[in-house]
Amino acid sequence: MLRDEIKRLIDQSRRDILGDLARLVNIQSGTTNPAGVNRVIDWCQEALEPLGVVGQRKPQKNFGAHLVARSRPAKGARILVIGHADTVFGPDEPRRTFASREAKCFGPGVFDMKAGLICLIHGLKALLRIKGRLDNQLTVIINADEEVGSPSSRPFIETEAKKADLGLIMEPALGRWRVVTSRGGSARYGLTVRGRAAHVCRRQKGVSAVHELAHKILALEQLTDLERETLVTVGLVNGGVARNMVPPLAHATIDLRFRTNEDGADLRRRIEEVARTSFLPGARTRLRGGSGRPPMISTPATQELFAFLKNLAAQNGWRLRQGHNSGVGDANFTSRAGLPTVDGLGPHGNHAHSEREFIYTESLFERCRFIGQILAADLGPLSAKLRAEARRPGKGRGEF
Repeated sequence: MLRDEIKRLIDQSRRDILGDLARLVNIQSGTTNPAGVNRVIDWCQEALEPLGVVGQRKPQKNFGAHLVARSRPAKGARILVIGHADTVFGPDEPRRTFASREAKCFGPGVFDMKAGLICLIHGLKALLRIKGRLDNQLTVIINADEEVGSPSSRPFIETEAKKADLGLIMEPALGRWRVVTSRGGSARYGLTVRGRAAHVCRRQKGVSAVHELAHKILALEQLTDLERETLVTVGLVNGGVARNMVPPLAHATIDLRFRTNEDGADLRRRIEEVARTSFLPGARTRLRGGSGRPPMISTPATQELFAFLKNLAAQNGWRLRQGHNSGVGDANFTSRAGLPTVDGLGPHGNHAHSEREFIYTESLFERCRFIGQILAADLGPLSAKLRAEARRPGKGRGEF
C-alpha cells in the first residue's frame, strides 16, 4: 500500500533527512538577517524544483525574499502549504549549531520551524518517488518575516488563500499527534505620554510622564483575564531625560492577545479608554497601532478537514487530536480569508525561541510520512465540500 511504501522510503532516508535538517538549522536566519534567511529560501527552492514545485522569489526591502512555488495544475484539490524561513535568533546571538542526542534534535529554529520545512520536502519527495506525479495542485509559500508578524508576506498569503481549497501549515505540533485548529488573535500598540519638564527641586512646576505612565501600566495589566485567555502585557518601557529632571516623556509597548474577535474588539475599546484617562492633570497621551493578526477560528469546514486528516492518520494507528494554540501564526491570515486550515503539522518538541529548543527525532520521521500521505490522498471530493462551506460569510473572518 502507498502508506507502507512512504514509510519504507522515509525509514531508508533517515540519515539524509537529519543531514538536511542540520544544514538548515546551521544557517543563522533571524528575521533581521536577510542574507541568512535568503540562504534558507535558496535551499528550499533548490529542493522543491526537482519535485515539480517551481518557485518565484518575491524580494523585499527590509526582509529576505519570500518564495511562492507551484506544481502543475491537477484535477484534485488546490492545497496551500505555508512555512517560514526566519527565526528569532539574530546575527549577534551566540552561535549555536545542530545537535542530535538522546532521541532529540537541538538547535536554533529546529522546532520553530525548520523541521516543518524538512517534513514538507521529504514527504513530497517520498510520494513522488512512489507515484511519480501529484494528483493535487500544490502551492507552497515560504516567507521571510513570520516571526515579526508577516507584514510583507501577508498580501501573498491572503491572495493564495483565496484561490485554494484547503490550507496546511507546517508550524510545530501541539503534541506528538495533536494539531492546531484554532489560534488566538493579537494586536500591538505604542503608548506615548507627554508631561512637562522641571527641576526635581521644583517638581510642582512639572508633570511626570513616567508617573502618568505608571498609572496607565497598572490599569492596562488589570485588563488581563486568564480564564478568558485575554492577555494585556506592557512589554517595553522607557522615559525620562536625567536623574534630576521631572520626566517630560515616556513610552510603552502593549501586546494584546485574545481568543475571539469579540474579545479583541472589547479589549481595544478598554485600552483606548485607559489611554484617554488622565491620572495627572496636564499629562497628555497618544495611542498608536492596533494592527495584528485576527484569531484563527475553527469553522465547520475546518472540522471537515480535520476529520479527514484524523481518518488518514488512523490508518497508521495514529490517534490524531486537535487543540487551540494561544500563539499566532500565518494560519490566522488563511482563516480570515475563509480557507479551511489545519496548522501544527510539523514535528513535536518544546522550548521554541530559546537555547533549549528541540524536537523529538522520531516525530520528525512520523510527520514526514504523514505529509506524504496527505499530499497523496484523493482530496477532490473533500475540496468540493470545503468550498461550499468555507466561503460563507461570518465566522472565521476578523477586522485586523
